[in-house]
Amino acid sequence: QAHVAWIADNVGQGGATPFTQEIAQHYQRGVGWLLGMDMDSIISMSHSADVEFVKAHQVKHLFLEQREAQGVEENEMAITFKGPRMGMASFLADSGSGGATEYIPSDVIASTYVSTREPRQMYEEMMALISRASPTSSGDLAKAEASLGISIASDLAASLGTESAFGLENLTLTGPVWIMAGMVNDPATLESTIRKLVDGLNAALANKGRTERLTLTQETVDGRNWTTLKPPTVPLAITWTYDRGYIVAASDRGAALKALATRNGGSPLVYSAPFQKQLPAAIGLHPSGFLWLNAKGALQNFAPMITNPTVRDLIAERDPILVAFSATTEQIRAASRTRISGLIMDLMLMRGMSQL
Repeated sequence: QAHVAWIADNVGQGGATPFTQEIAQHYQRGVGWLLGMDMDSIISMSHSADVEFVKAHQVKHLFLEQREAQGVEENEMAITFKGPRMGMASFLADSGSGGATEYIPSDVIASTYVSTREPRQMYEEMMALISRASPTSSGDLAKAEASLGISIASDLAASLGTESAFGLENLTLTGPVWIMAGMVNDPATLESTIRKLVDGLNAALANKGRTERLTLTQETVDGRNWTTLKPPTVPLAITWTYDRGYIVAASDRGAALKALATRNGGSPLVYSAPFQKQLPAAIGLHPSGFLWLNAKGALQNFAPMITNPTVRDLIAERDPILVAFSATTEQIRAASRTRISGLIMDLMLMRGMSQL
């Protein structure tokens, strides 16, 4: 009855509602197909506890659409808010400089990039939300910080910058080969904080009577300072250095050196022809973030082990997938030139073939 009453109250308003006005804006730039949802009205009629998170973020409209841009099909999702973005939705920056992406080589299997607000602001907002849900959490955190001799907000979060990029280069029997670049405001404070964290974790292991320890080593090679962190129980390590205001970390020094060479005149992913071909025109040249997957590269090494010919053909024919994100004060958009219908059908087919 409540739903019927809502329809009766709203029938006949035509283009007078904000929802229909936004629909008109989408059609002004051209639409192949469009699915719009007035999330504000839908949520207002729901009394489920599951929608409280959505309510807190003031979601207004959700649109899914497909259209042609410069002769190429593009698919887009847009979330509009009832005012300036709030909570976790506000963490994404309006655009990104892309400096961190210049360390990611063009031959990576997968990559992610994100440009955000200041990490310290995000951390303090997240802790405020956690404290409201669990009033004792702030006291517990203060005790942990005191025992370690650090402040997560002032030492760790404040040392980090507003953008980072990650790239997966290869999958090997000894583990993944990866690289990461992130903006850093204060390398000295970050290094000191990491050392205190390692010392604190080792002290905790000793208190429990365990003999294994995390190891943190530093050395200088060809005039560049390197730090390596090795966990006690797994054959993996993290090696990093600093370059032009960024921390450059990797699974090993060779991968890190390749990232540095990429920034110093190599072939970054974001400038490569396959990436530029998949970059949606709707997002622009400086996205707030992106997800990249070269499905052919990701599975090429494992293709000989796949016995089903249909799955092998799907791997061989799949173009790289790029989803790019942008944001404004009241909206977040995600766009891709990957054909959604084709991708869904391929995933369904691969799932079906894997069960045969």
